[in-house]
Amino acid sequence: MSAPPSDAERFVTTADIRVAAKGHEVEILDALGIPWRDGRPHIHCPNPDHPDKNPSWRFDERMGRAICSCGSHSIFDVLMKVEGITFDAAKIRAAEILGRQDLIRVRKHYQRHDPHSLLNPPADNRDDELPFIYLGSRLGIEPADVPRPATPVVGIEALEYFDPPASRRAQPKLVGSWPCAVFGTVAADGRTHAHRMYLSPDGRAKADLGIGPDGKLRDPKKSAKLADGQVSTAGCAVIWGNPERARHLVSLEGVENGTAGAVALRPEIEADEIYVASGITAGGVEAFEPYPATELVTVGADRDEAKVGAAYQRGERAARTFALRNHNRVEVRIALPGEPGESVDWLDILQRDGVEAVRSRLLRATPFVPTQDEIQSSRQEATQAQHAKKIADTYPLPRMETLRLEYQPTKGGEIWVNKLAGEGSDVGSGEKVQVWIPISSPFGVPALLRMADADDAYGRRVLVEDMSGQPRAVDFDRAELARLGASEIRARLLEAGLRVEG
Repeated sequence: MSAPPSDAERFVTTADIRVAAKGHEVEILDALGIPWRDGRPHIHCPNPDHPDKNPSWRFDERMGRAICSCGSHSIFDVLMKVEGITFDAAKIRAAEILGRQDLIRVRKHYQRHDPHSLLNPPADNRDDELPFIYLGSRLGIEPADVPRPATPVVGIEALEYFDPPASRRAQPKLVGSWPCAVFGTVAADGRTHAHRMYLSPDGRAKADLGIGPDGKLRDPKKSAKLADGQVSTAGCAVIWGNPERARHLVSLEGVENGTAGAVALRPEIEADEIYVASGITAGGVEAFEPYPATELVTVGADRDEAKVGAAYQRGERAARTFALRNHNRVEVRIALPGEPGESVDWLDILQRDGVEAVRSRLLRATPFVPTQDEIQSSRQEATQAQHAKKIADTYPLPRMETLRLEYQPTKGGEIWVNKLAGEGSDVGSGEKVQVWIPISSPFGVPALLRMADADDAYGRRVLVEDMSGQPRAVDFDRAELARLGASEIRARLLEAGLRVEG
């Protein structure tokens, strides 16, 4: 006989219990033994952490909330305080008190964290109002008034959060489960991805996930795991409006800022005149590719002038990087919120100065004019990119399933083979970035050989860039790979001029 489900496995969806409890709050108060009818209009606060010397607590049946000098509280808040339990436990307790055992469910399996699975959670663990409860709370508007993106948006009642494994052989460590908003993202070339945002129990703020093993606060925002075969998510964004028809793109950083822009530009979005794209990070703003119909781009950069180190002016630098890459094919303008010396974003401006302040700044953005240094840097990048393409054409890298290799410039300006080592955080800005490790000078495998003088045994031709920058071919029998750890082949490659890191 199997054991009954533990409290950690049982759950009640927030949407279900809110409906069930509405109008029945006094039944829960009576079950808790709170004498709310006595001593009207006020009684001593039942919260054991509130030393209420002068009775100040009352329950408003019309509002369905407790009013006290310590604040305004929902029936779930009362349950949490009186019984010293969590929000999840309070939902279960409320269902039990009301005799709604049918609302209590049991989690059976962990949710997969790839984009498709996150955007298609089981129905009994799904609450699509959660993302809009969060965004409405951040913007100070009702959830129903939050503009809906054209890209998918999903709410998950409880999604597991894992710390990364401590070593290659270790497993990710489960930290806990929290409500989660999932935002689907898309790029102009059709690539799709998803972004997770873990939320507080009531869905009105980001989750407090505590301190991670690195000694830093865990980040409630996480990109979904790459789908099988997906190489890059660069340029994927949350979209409001119709990018296939709108000729004006407003590009912003972060879902909250994107929503603020969508609120401010709602008339133009509904008229298919503007579409808003929200890159998840400043790097996402840099990498976004405008849709073919786009003629004008306004980049609403965060103002990061009070930050230090790599985060200083990160938003504006991202905007200018995007502009340098795209100003020859579309008109680009840049808008900054706030005043010089501040660190503010568009959500801050909406909260502080109102919708019209966001709207006017975005619609009256400054045309981008590159500086001489930017022009020179852009030319150097273009020359370097052309050189890297020539190298890749001359020395084609082998295709592999589990190892990703690319040609990238070294600090000294040479083009070397680099290996993707994983994902890390950019020092200063905290953005998630790919970590590449230099491996060697260019080499390629342009041909498979058949050794006619050795019973048609298979061989390989490896093309190596020698120390004078010229290609040099090295042919070998594939059987040599198994001899002494291919030491003879390595010796011949080094003799031909291959240089290796470390």
